[in-house]
Parts: sequence; structure tokens; C-alpha cells
Amino acid sequence: MSPQQASVLPSLGIFDSVTQEEIRAVSYKLFNASHGLANKSFNLSSGVIDVLTATLIQHYPALIEFNEDAPAMKTIQRCTEASGVTMTSLLAWSQQLARSTAHSKAAADDLMGGNAKAKVVFDHQSALIERLIEVNRNLEARVNLLESTNTYAAGKTSACEIQKKRSRDKDENVPVKRRRRSKTTPLVDTWFAWYTAVPRGWLSTNKHKKSDSKQLVAFMRLFMLKVLRHDGYALDDSSPTYKDNVRQLGERASQEITAFLSAQGIPSKGSNAVLKVLRQLHREGILNDRISAYQQRLAVGRIADPAPSHCQSVLKVRL
Repeated sequence: MSPQQASVLPSLGIFDSVTQEEIRAVSYKLFNASHGLANKSFNLSSGVIDVLTATLIQHYPALIEFNEDAPAMKTIQRCTEASGVTMTSLLAWSQQLARSTAHSKAAADDLMGGNAKAKVVFDHQSALIERLIEVNRNLEARVNLLESTNTYAAGKTSACEIQKKRSRDKDENVPVKRRRRSKTTPLVDTWFAWYTAVPRGWLSTNKHKKSDSKQLVAFMRLFMLKVLRHDGYALDDSSPTYKDNVRQLGERASQEITAFLSAQGIPSKGSNAVLKVLRQLHREGILNDRISAYQQRLAVGRIADPAPSHCQSVLKVRL
């Protein structure tokens, strides 16, 4: 048997259409710099991206066990979270891909023995179980921290015991804190996903995520007007340079917002933190001039946006 015959590539074809869309939403973020670009020579084919994504998902538990803090793993976690995919879903996909690949390797029994399939599935499930155990340990550490805080408030534990428990919980929770920092999503990523994700951001079934993204994109539009020479912008999703244009506008708006907040002594940069700050500034009426300027340009056709009209006029002047 040749190596080509024994090798079986994982495929997204084993999933239903809804799951495939969820997985591709992750893959488009993972390989964002390798598809949809104006220069076709820089693009990977959709088939190649599907195989690469399926391979990453199938071996995700083993990669986590090898080095959870590697930059590549943080990128996978960030793209997964930005797409609204949970860890449970990712592990379930991984197990399904591993099982499918094992069944496809019937010919490999001649090389590995009659229990080849069982061994592949068993090894993969072991990695999944170890990952779930680690997740449970982190949850237990959080519960212990809450219990120690409540005990302290009720006066049921001495100061010495509380100090020891806090020190122990602090050590156990270090991995959890690192993962929390990795959840920060750059403004430009939220902007890019809103306009290029499949389905588009305004068609997302995740209501909470869609609401936050719609409002953040609306704030970003206010800050683009200052940096665009023609005082407006046009995005045509049928253009071959559509994705490039989307990213360029998102980067300009992100830079302008960062400079605006820095001038006011606000260091926030991640999407969630910036959205919280901008909501407060909006309530205080600080953004009224920008909102008025945007509404005027929208009314005279200076702005062409592929999003539905109800997603273009989101913010109102506060009196």
C-alpha cells in the first residue's frame, strides 16, 4: 500500500450545512489574509481552506495539550470566540472528524493491526477527556474562590485561613486569567466580520453578538468621516476589492477611535471595552456632533453601505 492510499484527509463534508457555515465563519477569520484578496495569486482555494480548517479542528485537543499558550492557539481561540462558537462545539466537531477519519482508514488495518480504528478513536477521546478535565479544574478553582469570598464576608473563617486560600486559588487561576486576556477582539476584526462574514453580521442568529457588533460598527462609522477626504464612503460588495476596501476603512476608523480615546485618557482598545466607553460617551451627548455629521451625509447619499438601512442609522443625537 502506498502512502497516498493510506493517507486520508479530514473533510467538512461530514457535517450538515448549518454546521459547515459555523465552521467556515471560523475559517474565514483564521485564513483572513489568504482569501478574498484582489490579487488572486495570494488567495487559497476554498477546498484547501476547508481541509486546513478540518485538520486544525480534528487535532485541536492535542495542540492544546502540547502548548496552550502558543500564539497560534491564541489565534484559534480568538477567531472561535469572535464567531460565537463555544469550546463544547469545537470539541464535538473534533471528535466527529476523528471518528470519520478513523472509519475512512479501513485499509490501514493491514499496517497497524485489526484494532487500528479503535486505537485512533481511543487516543483522540483520551485527549478530549484530558481537556475536559482541565476545564473542570478551572471551574472548580473559580468555585473555590467564590466560596472563600463568601466565607470571609460571613466571618466563618479566620484571616489566616482566608489568606492561605486566596494564595492557593490565585495560583490555580493563572491559566484562566490568560485565557480571559486572549478574548480581546480588535476593532478592525469586528468591523471586518460584520461586512464579510458568511452569513453577514446583520444576518447572524446570535442576537447578543449581532446587537453589539451593529452598535460598535455604527460608532466606527462616525469616526471615519474625519479621515476620509470626500467626507463619505462607498462599499460595494460586488467589487473584486471589496474585502480590501472593508479592511482599509476599518483600520482608519480604529486608529481614529484609539486616538480620540487616548486624548481623553482612556486606554481601551478591545471591541468590548471600547463599546462600553462609547456607549457612555453617547449617553453624555459627547458624540452628538459626529452623529449629526454622519446623518447629514447619509441623507444626501454620500454614504453607500451594503448593510440594510435599519443598520445604517442606529445612533441618535442625545438631548
